[in-house]
Amino acid sequence: MPVTPADPRGVVPFYLNVGYVLGGYLGSTVLGISAGTTPRTARRAGLRIAALAVYSVLLGIAGAVVVGPVLDIWHHDVPTIAAIGALAVFAAAMFASAIQGWLGVAGTALVILLLVVLGNPGSGGIYAPEFLPGVLRGMHRWNIPGLANDLTKAAVYFDWRSAGWPAFALGIWTVLGALGLVSASLVRGRRAAPSGPSPDRDGG
Repeated sequence: MPVTPADPRGVVPFYLNVGYVLGGYLGSTVLGISAGTTPRTARRAGLRIAALAVYSVLLGIAGAVVVGPVLDIWHHDVPTIAAIGALAVFAAAMFASAIQGWLGVAGTALVILLLVVLGNPGSGGIYAPEFLPGVLRGMHRWNIPGLANDLTKAAVYFDWRSAGWPAFALGIWTVLGALGLVSASLVRGRRAAPSGPSPDRDGG
């Protein structure tokens, strides 16, 4: 399927997913700062995961509405874009939550390095991966921004061809992130419990 007249360079998937990934790790960061980066119990970790899941669905819908009815770029693909967006946001949020759960707020710097500083140029969204330097060329196959970009393009422009791997890999990132957050709550949260609240560990 050719690109739409509203997206002649085919870069809307990149910019859309930049917003999704940014929204994912910012949502995790805001929740971590306000409620503590490490939940004190596995139950609280589960509640945080559920809250971020709801947030991801809402942000996925919002992004799809912007590129659909608002900007009239993919007005026939709103449910598809919303679903992909929700997955991208949730994967980024879970990844950030796991890193912050183990490292505290300082882990946000590592999240930004991996998802933004390296993630955006390595996503292959502006320039095709074949034209990127060697260290970035294959990054879109495993980093969250690149996977989200590839999945969006596969769904919108290529009739779901080559969508299997990015969808599966985003799911893996989501599961690993959730497990990382729960394990952080069981280790760091349990250690913090006897000594009382702390900014990084007394989280819900």
